[in-house]
Formats: sequence, C-alpha cells, structure tokens
Amino acid sequence: MEDLEKANAAPETAKKLSSSSSVPRTDCADDPVILKLLDFEPVPRKFKREDGWTPALQRIFIAKLAELGSVNAATEALGKNRYGVEKLYKSPGADGFRGAWDKAIALFEEREAKRLMIENAPFAGVKPPFVDRRRKDAAPEASEEPEEASEDQKLELLQSLATKFMKKVAVERQARLEGRIVAADFYLRQITFLEVMFDLSSEQLGWKAADALRECRRGGHELPQIVSTSFSDLLDSSRREWWEKEGDPDRPPHPDVRFLERHGSGEGEYATAIDQHAYGALTHPARGYTQEEWAKMGYEEQVRARKAQFEADAADQVAWEAKASAEWKTADAKQRQTSTRDEHRSDAGIVTRR
Repeated sequence: MEDLEKANAAPETAKKLSSSSSVPRTDCADDPVILKLLDFEPVPRKFKREDGWTPALQRIFIAKLAELGSVNAATEALGKNRYGVEKLYKSPGADGFRGAWDKAIALFEEREAKRLMIENAPFAGVKPPFVDRRRKDAAPEASEEPEEASEDQKLELLQSLATKFMKKVAVERQARLEGRIVAADFYLRQITFLEVMFDLSSEQLGWKAADALRECRRGGHELPQIVSTSFSDLLDSSRREWWEKEGDPDRPPHPDVRFLERHGSGEGEYATAIDQHAYGALTHPARGYTQEEWAKMGYEEQVRARKAQFEADAADQVAWEAKASAEWKTADAKQRQTSTRDEHRSDAGIVTRR
C-alpha cells in the first residue's frame, strides 16, 4: 500500500500514463492512484486478435478491478469471462500484470474500508459542542431538547442496520467464493459488529434514536468494547450451519475465543476483548503463562512473551489463509471441469437429466 499512497503525493507516472496513447480512457482515467497501477508491462500474446487480451484491454481490466474489487464484476463489465483473465494471470511474462492485479485488489479494499468508516461514523455517537476555553465567560450554547423519535424513525433505524447487515453478508460470500480470503475475513468481522449493534439497539428502541446508539452498553461496557453477545453468538452459529449446508468454504472463528473475557449481567451474557498490549503483574498474561508466572516476570520478559505470541498468531493466520486459498483453488478447478464437461455434452447434443 505504500506505493499506492505515494501515488497520491507525487503522481508523476500517472500523469505520463494519462497522456499516453497506449492507455485507454476509462471511468477511472482521472484517478492518479489507479493510473499509477497501469504502469506495468502487459502480458505478451502469441496471437494478436481484436477481441483478445490486448495491452489496452489488460489495462482497462486492472482499472475496473481497482474500481469494483471483483474479478467477476470487472470481466463482466468488459464482456469477457473470468476463465480467460485467470489464464492470462498464469501466463509466462505476466509478472507485471499479476503485480498490478494484486495492487488493484489492495487499493479497492483500502478504499472500501475507509468508505465504511465514514459511512458508519454516525453510529459512533454525537460529538459534544465546541467550547472556546480561552474565554472565561465562554459557555456551551443551549441546545433544544430533541424530540421523541417516532415509530417510523425507529423502524428506519432497524431497516438501515438490516440493509447494512445483508450487504455485508453478500459481499463476504462473494469475496470468499472468489478466493479473496483476507477481504472476506474483514467483512466477517464487520458482520459480527453489526450483530452486536442489533442486539444492544433492540433494547433501547423505546428511547430516542440518537440516544439508543450512544447508550448501547451492557454491564458497564460500551458498544466498541463488546465483541460478542449471546445473541450474536447464536446468529454466528446459525450462519455457519447454513454455510456448511451450502458447501461453502470454512470461515475463521470470530471473535477468537482465545482473546475473549466473558461477562455476565442482568441484561445478558457478553464478551470483551482482552488487552494484548498491556504489561504489569496485574495484566492478563500472554498465552501459555499462568497469572502467577506472569506476575513474577519483569517488563522485558513480558515484552518477549507477548512478541512470541504475536509471531505465533501471525504464523497461524498465514497458514489459515494458505489453507483457505488452496481449498478454494481445488473447489474452483472441480467446478471448471464440471462446467467444461457440461459444455461438451451440450455441444454433442446430449441432455443431462438432473
């Protein structure tokens, strides 16, 4: 992502590309970051065809991929099929194309994450009024008492949350089936957050809509601190059962039970995340240590223990992504074989009964 960020600050290459006749005009032609991605060596083709993957079409695909974040969507926008572009990706001399492909996906995911942060900003609470403390007589302006939210407004709140939830479920499954494991795992974390918000907001629907979101809490913990509830755990379990029935790929556990601290309250059970960056005798120990062992360790020892745990967790994540990617490739290959076989049977006039 460092290269993409530099393009914003000094898009000299992008300017050259935008004026070059070898780069086609697209909807993203004025985006310096995307133009930076198009500065790659196209995949050489043995045979030149007007409807083939020409250098210009390769660059249009990369631009569309950065814009849409989906291989299927990008190829459909060009009237092409996924199989052709994946074959191009694996061709000899495709190093530049593969690098641009990976950066395009990374750019889309970075921008999508920023967009979601902005989109969800209203749920973070209302900022207090600004007070100029340089003036002794300064005082916050009196604000009018907000009106009680109507039933329609409460319904709109629920509909808004439900719409965001269903969108996340859809894009998570699409990313998972396309083999974009990291993006799919990111969407899964957002789904869990929305489930927690559903549970806590439902208890407050008799209050003002703005207050309901500000006052979402349980047992003294606020919404951002709560990573799961009994209700969100139930939804997660149901969702995983559905995925299994559909033959979908496995998903990583979220939230990870190794990093949770369970709580109980009059409103129900819930869990918060354990602080993995705290040091001291009374802090939660690194994995593999008892509280007594942890209390006897010095600061440097605790730092090394935390680091060892982080490295082990990172290795586990890499292994998970590699396993998920390999399983996806195997399933995708089987699906292609089945599709090719059905096409051959269709061409031969054989009707397959299902």
